[in-house]
Amino acid sequence: MILFRSAEDVNPAGAQVAVLLVGLSQTVRATIHRPLFGASLRITIPEYVVLKPTLQMTKMLAIVIKLPNLNKTALQSAIMSESTNRQVYRRSKGSLQLFTEPIQSLKSYDVLIKVQAVSLNWKDGAILTGRFPWPTLDTGIPGTEFAGEVIQVGDSVKLFKVGSKVVSMIDLLCNTGNEIEFEAVGQSIDGTLATHLVLPQHALVEVPDYLSWEEASILACAGLTAWNAVDAYHTLAGKTVLIQGTGGVSSVCLLLATKLGARIIITSSSDEKLEKAKTLGATLTINYKTLPNWEVEVMRLTEGIGADIVIDQGGASTLLQSVRSLKKRGSVSQVGLLTTKSKGDFRELGILLISKACHINGIQVGTKADFENFVSFLKATKMRFDTIIDQVFDFQEANKAFDYLIGGNAFGKVVIKLYTGDDDGDCVWRCATMAETQLHIPNSENIVRVRIVDTRCWFTIKAESFIEPAALGQEFFEVPDLAFLIEHEVSGKKLMFDLGVRKDYWNLPAVVLSRLGGGVSIPSLRVAQDATEVLEENGIGLAQIGNVALFPPSTSLIVGPGFKASPTLMPGYPNHPNSPVPADAFANRELREIDFSTSALTIGGFRAVDFFLDGSFYLLDTPGHCTGHICGLACTTPEPESTFVFLGGDICHFAGCFRPSPSYPLPNPIHEQVLDQDDFFPVPCPASIFTDHHPQAATTQNSSFDSRTTPFHKISTKSSSAYTHPQIAQQSVDRLVQFDASPSVLVCFAHDPSLARYLPTMNSNPDLDLNAWKSSGWKERCHWDWLNLLPRGDLPGRKPVLDGYWRDGKPWHDARECLIARSGNVKGSGL
Repeated sequence: MILFRSAEDVNPAGAQVAVLLVGLSQTVRATIHRPLFGASLRITIPEYVVLKPTLQMTKMLAIVIKLPNLNKTALQSAIMSESTNRQVYRRSKGSLQLFTEPIQSLKSYDVLIKVQAVSLNWKDGAILTGRFPWPTLDTGIPGTEFAGEVIQVGDSVKLFKVGSKVVSMIDLLCNTGNEIEFEAVGQSIDGTLATHLVLPQHALVEVPDYLSWEEASILACAGLTAWNAVDAYHTLAGKTVLIQGTGGVSSVCLLLATKLGARIIITSSSDEKLEKAKTLGATLTINYKTLPNWEVEVMRLTEGIGADIVIDQGGASTLLQSVRSLKKRGSVSQVGLLTTKSKGDFRELGILLISKACHINGIQVGTKADFENFVSFLKATKMRFDTIIDQVFDFQEANKAFDYLIGGNAFGKVVIKLYTGDDDGDCVWRCATMAETQLHIPNSENIVRVRIVDTRCWFTIKAESFIEPAALGQEFFEVPDLAFLIEHEVSGKKLMFDLGVRKDYWNLPAVVLSRLGGGVSIPSLRVAQDATEVLEENGIGLAQIGNVALFPPSTSLIVGPGFKASPTLMPGYPNHPNSPVPADAFANRELREIDFSTSALTIGGFRAVDFFLDGSFYLLDTPGHCTGHICGLACTTPEPESTFVFLGGDICHFAGCFRPSPSYPLPNPIHEQVLDQDDFFPVPCPASIFTDHHPQAATTQNSSFDSRTTPFHKISTKSSSAYTHPQIAQQSVDRLVQFDASPSVLVCFAHDPSLARYLPTMNSNPDLDLNAWKSSGWKERCHWDWLNLLPRGDLPGRKPVLDGYWRDGKPWHDARECLIARSGNVKGSGL
């Protein structure tokens, strides 16, 4: 894919344009085919070439030119004339130094690779600090594994082509595993921390396109080692796997063993890392610092049976304990040598090996056939590794990346990325550009537990009633309706924030039925469960207008300012025929209206009340959508670096109303893992695919308008708007932007499709909560998913799954007529 800037003047489809191949005195005529997204044009290409545009094309975006009848050697010469040098890091007295060196010439079976990401391993840090037990090159290039793109091939290369996504074996001579000689990458020969590599085709493996560069970079060493360590050729269902540590290999073992159905026990000296391991599938955890005789705990947890497989990382200091932890006929996979000082009487080892009839398997990564089987498994399962990438550093930060690795604080993998955007090299996966904002949230040593309750409610909304401007192809979009359970463990109190739509929505007040039956703003609706059903299914015994009446009278109903005095709401339906709230929701229970005037506290510009009086949970005054609309702010990790979840309710209905922003701009390019797998999106995908069609760009009078830092939409001000006071609602959304830009705040609003897509819910993972969202990287995972809902050319974005109204699990074909009839044709806003 050849990327240029977006154009003010782009040649129309079918026009002939001239391009000049770099290094060749040759002008090639090519045809631009049908535009797929406004000014963005795409044409297939048989060869990967470096193009330099003519003056007429200097601002064109995302053009791939079809070049017929061109000599392959000439094309590759053009590539090499563009760049004959590479940048590399070499070891120098315990640190790294950057050099510029010539790219070596290709032999007939060689492949030239543009490196996109380099993953670091314990071995790389040990070599740099002189702790590695085998001979190494003193001034060699570090790095064991990488992922990159083929940009040139030798004349005899048949297995790969230009554009292939590849990694290499970490021993270039390893094929069957029986070879005596070796060429260990980053050890006995130069490593991978370079912009370009020349490697023989026999050492390369093509990896799945669905993986990001960062994910692909961990496969060759950590991935393949883990594949063999967990004995992935056999089912692990019903077996117990004990994993030592939470480093690179261990974290991949955790994901693989979970995928293969194992029961997992994992050890670490960090309770925080153990908690994260639980979110990734660990069943049981052991802090070996607290329990140094951890093998005793393993036998207790397995009721005296022991583990089927132990992944041993320690070597001399842990091997004896690992064998003690085994069940009879179990096996130890020895993958690490973190220590050289033995612990215990090794005379016991022989006795244990015989009495348990067990095995110790030395894992030396794997063979080429192992790697190919691993890749086949990945293609079949679409397994991801983004959850175990702890930190991503830029190429210029290589020394910093090694310091972080050697410091031992990482959970999983540390990666150095080399790809950049065509503008400023934004980091597209981590929140590197987020500015610290002045929210004035008090740090707290008290927290609440936050869990998502998915009522499995989905409905289609008409865009113009919720956002403006609505683009062509964005007339409708589907949203969920999520609720949240807040648990204050100190007091034992539980708080439901929102309830979603009640399952028997045909029993809602008449004015709401009239709005639904009209089918104008909400043409489709399906509700599978009441929130109370989800709670009861997960052992939670017996406010959005869910069915509050299902809660016992001891449950208070908390509302925002103005609710009790509102003439359009009280005393509720049917006593007030036009009220959108049912009277039985607050009958025989405390109706508590929050009085923000009694609090001097302000957070992020919103009036705030400390609900539990200990800094663990705040209610915020966020008016605009309806009378008394309030939001929540939950403290999820304690000071000194407190984190929070912003519970947005109906503050807005589409993330494009507050994203992107100056503090959190749209990345360029957009990471392929953010976007749906669709041929419409090029890889890499430039931000201009979206910004060239920014909905607000056509209406703004602001000469400094920046489409990468301006939210795509505003709150709808149309007569059909779902907001009672759109201008005030917009003010609330404007204040929301700084919460969203803070790396310490995760914004969750009720109608964000990305939340149930990527975060644990009580339905699917009842034991998991949102409290570890920051260390788990969940904010980054969800943040740009809304881009998939934007139009793709003149077609809608993500395909809808809902058609019409549903009742009792089946389509309700005459829903509108029935709802109108039940409403008695009552008129009103329904808000």
